[in-house]
Amino acid sequence: MNLDADLSQLGQANILADSLEALELQDVTLVMNDWGGPQFVVALGRDERISRMAFVACEAFDNFPPPQARPAVLLTRAPGGAWLLMQLLRTPLFRHHRRAWGAVSHTRIPDRVLDEWFTPTSYPGVDW
Repeated sequence: MNLDADLSQLGQANILADSLEALELQDVTLVMNDWGGPQFVVALGRDERISRMAFVACEAFDNFPPPQARPAVLLTRAPGGAWLLMQLLRTPLFRHHRRAWGAVSHTRIPDRVLDEWFTPTSYPGVDW
């Protein structure tokens, strides 16, 4: 990807829709596994090439939550734990750690992208 590529959820949905358009695909069946992007394509109104969507979970039985996420899941079960986790995810040290988002990419996810992911948790009305 280009360094200036919009890799937000909506940006990725636009990349997907642009790809369908560039390939001139019609009557597409999108199979969603884990990411959830097809819903964003629909939300953007760029679903004219899509006729069906299939939602397939990649988690089952003993592989969910993934081992890297289990400490965070335990933290969210404690009173105030979800709020504390979101505060920790605002710090570069925590968010880039191999036990957090640092484990999901071979290269460092840019802070501007992670900010877009976590900023909504600080909006007024978010009740932890």
